[in-house]
Amino acid sequence: METRSTEDSAAGQAVRPDVPTPGAPAEEAGVVEQPDLARLGQALRDRIEVRSIAINGLFVLALLYTLYFARSFLLPIVLAVLLDFLLSPVIRTLKRARIPEPLGAALVVLGLLGVVGIGGYSLTDPARDHGEIDHQRCVGERQVGEVHEDLTVRRQSARERGSPQ
Repeated sequence: METRSTEDSAAGQAVRPDVPTPGAPAEEAGVVEQPDLARLGQALRDRIEVRSIAINGLFVLALLYTLYFARSFLLPIVLAVLLDFLLSPVIRTLKRARIPEPLGAALVVLGLLGVVGIGGYSLTDPARDHGEIDHQRCVGERQVGEVHEDLTVRRQSARERGSPQ
């Protein structure tokens, strides 16, 4: 394997530090040199090209576009990994309590399904009440509409008869 130094390439000239190598005697102790801005500008121009930035930007956009269309495939996988991270400590604790890992995983999944089922069942009463309130509101709105129509018909018939309102 061949070793390379900073002397090998001319492009590395712009980024070579202006500090002495370790072990070399310091000529002026305590004096700080001003940075050479021309060399800094050259280093930035040499290292960052507009084409490179544009290609990287297009790559990021293509990646996001791909993730957007792959979300129906990736979402279950991400959810599975998150649940694995969330529930693994519980399964490990059950394993330490001498419950086999598959049985512990089954218990955790059944417990999770039970919690979701109880939560759904506890929401049925409020949902039913909400439906009844909605029904009562619709009946009330219908009655108001009928009264409004009746008043409108009476008003028009009174106009046709020529009586003042």
